[in-house]
Amino acid sequence: MKKILAILLALATLFSLCSCSLLGKDDSDNTTVAETVDESKNSAEEQPTSAKDTETTTKKEVVHAENYITSTDDFIEKLSSLIDTSIYTVREGDNYYTYEMDYDLQKETSYDIDYSVKLGDGTNFALPVPVKEFEKQGWTISQNPEVKAGYVVTGPRMESSQGNYLWNVSAANLTDDTLKFNECDLVGCKIELYTTDHKNVADGAIDFIICDTITEASTLEDIIKRLGNPTIVSCNISEYNGEYDRTKITLGYEQLGEVYDGLEFELSGDGNYIVSVKYRRQNIKTIDL
Repeated sequence: MKKILAILLALATLFSLCSCSLLGKDDSDNTTVAETVDESKNSAEEQPTSAKDTETTTKKEVVHAENYITSTDDFIEKLSSLIDTSIYTVREGDNYYTYEMDYDLQKETSYDIDYSVKLGDGTNFALPVPVKEFEKQGWTISQNPEVKAGYVVTGPRMESSQGNYLWNVSAANLTDDTLKFNECDLVGCKIELYTTDHKNVADGAIDFIICDTITEASTLEDIIKRLGNPTIVSCNISEYNGEYDRTKITLGYEQLGEVYDGLEFELSGDGNYIVSVKYRRQNIKTIDL
């Protein structure tokens, strides 16, 4: 009897140990699975945060206000390394600063300006050029007013068959008779690349090459390197909602002589890209529509 009890007691102990062993393994497995899920969850939560931070940082590197001129001192510092500031008269206010070349010096200054333009749609021209040459290539004019003899009319817009625009087009009547706008010579136009806030592409924006090397991607430094000291350069500082992306730099090259030639660039407030460029070649009275 004692032997039977001993055997039963041993069997009971054995079953008890097996049961404990199995429960321990389940607990361990459950713990491992739970930890894996938690780590995976934490990793999944951290990744978007990291990606979001990277995206925000990248965006700030492109448009952050620190890249823009925020004071006249910033502008003076930037220009002092690019032009000979000693040859200019300075006009300044709280939100603007202008270097302007003396009139007599302007008359003596000559710029190597090539008045040929290559547009991204394949249109190439050099001012002055008959307006009808554009019409032959499928361009249309928003207005076709009369132009008196010896006058220039400025204001119409020209649009290509691909939807690209030339703004504020100027046409000169160099004859002795009154002509329609499209019978005159194109002597000026504006190529607009970005909207007023400098963030969005303008309607009808088109790529270009002027003066052989200046493109829509050229910087303030690139333009000055190509054309030299401008006749006028100014900065209008504009703060809006804590940002300075409406600040603009205007750079003008004017040749005074028998023909009034000129190029005017508007650049972003950091000087890193062209917002618009105006071409003009005229020496007669202008009428703005």
